[in-house]
Amino acid sequence: MTKPSLNPYPSPFSDISKPTNSPPPPPPEKPGTKSQGLGRVISIIVILLAVSVVVSLGVLLPKRNNDQPPTPPNPVPISVRVVEPLAEVDDVFTIPGVVEPNRVVDVAAEVAAQVLAYAGSKDTLGPSSQPVKGPASAGVLKEGVDVQAGQPLVYLNTDLLKAQRDKAKAEYDFQTRELDRIRDLKEKGVATGMELDRVIMGRDVAKAALELAEANLQRTSIVAPIPGVLNRLPAEIGEYVAPGTPVAQIVDMDTVKIVLDIPERDIGYLHVGHAETIVYGIDKPEEIIGRITYISELADDATRTTRIEITVDNPPDAHGRRQLRSGQIVQAKIRRRTLRDVIMISLESVIPLEKGYVAYVNENGVATKRILTLDPSLFFGQKIRVEKGLRAGDRLIVSRDSRLGPDQAVKEVEVLNSTTQPASQPAGASAGEGE
Repeated sequence: MTKPSLNPYPSPFSDISKPTNSPPPPPPEKPGTKSQGLGRVISIIVILLAVSVVVSLGVLLPKRNNDQPPTPPNPVPISVRVVEPLAEVDDVFTIPGVVEPNRVVDVAAEVAAQVLAYAGSKDTLGPSSQPVKGPASAGVLKEGVDVQAGQPLVYLNTDLLKAQRDKAKAEYDFQTRELDRIRDLKEKGVATGMELDRVIMGRDVAKAALELAEANLQRTSIVAPIPGVLNRLPAEIGEYVAPGTPVAQIVDMDTVKIVLDIPERDIGYLHVGHAETIVYGIDKPEEIIGRITYISELADDATRTTRIEITVDNPPDAHGRRQLRSGQIVQAKIRRRTLRDVIMISLESVIPLEKGYVAYVNENGVATKRILTLDPSLFFGQKIRVEKGLRAGDRLIVSRDSRLGPDQAVKEVEVLNSTTQPASQPAGASAGEGE
């Protein structure tokens, strides 16, 4: 039996000598050892996952055969037109014009007298400008009928003028007799040479007065100076007219003038004698050929246009109707020039860029880009002239596939009609087009 120790303060070394059955305490851990181990575990897990992904892709993806080239993309299907130049093309623009009479003549009285009557429709002018009356059944002239040059139109009262003529004739006869008397006296040596000269002058003055009176008397029959339509008879019967008062108006419509205002950029192409086409009529347009007869030397300051006139024959038909009337609006096809070996392409083939235009052609199965120089002043409907960029025989691509681009493989699936098919009516820039 063990005795209890009487020492109240045990020794700190007292337990060393005593045996014990408990395991020794673990050694103290170094700082950072636990976190480094966890990092190594995570790294191993990430590597294993990456290896698994690579293995999976290797199984799922087809194996690449380094012995064969990559498969090229499929060619883009296209439609083409073979470029064929036009042998000859008229560069034509259309511009409106106004029909004007060839001549408008206001016939005026040349002597002061009273309007006596309108001439008969069948009256003529006889010897010494004396009117020859036609049958009364023919009636008198009316506005709107055709008259011929020299045909009587209006008769003036002759009473006063006949009296003046008779007075002038009497004076002339007296001076003629006086001249004969002085000549006899001169031969006898009674009259001097000065007296003879004075009488000769008096006879000549009387003769001139007689001729003037007879001319005034003849002018009481007012005749048409040109052939045309008797458009107006402004002087009424019984009205007193002075010299210069209009008594009739004649309009020459057998030929008419088409008046056009040509833009500044086009006037240099035109010249007198050039044949042009005039289109008239609304329901059934018809064409007639005229020639340029006048080009003004002065341009309009406001519009910068130049006036030209195209003369067109306009004879009446069997019913007395003319195809063109004064004031009528017509269309003139003005030919600026004739071009040869012209390439025209459809607008659907033209690709606009920020600067300029391009098109694609098929060259040995590859889409090749061509830079175009266009002539906007010449186009037929939906076709425009190409000055540079294309040549005869090019296979122009007209389809607009979104995949189409430079060096793109293409395959022709359709060859359309040739580019030589112009529109039925050429239309160019003019008075505002093609700019």
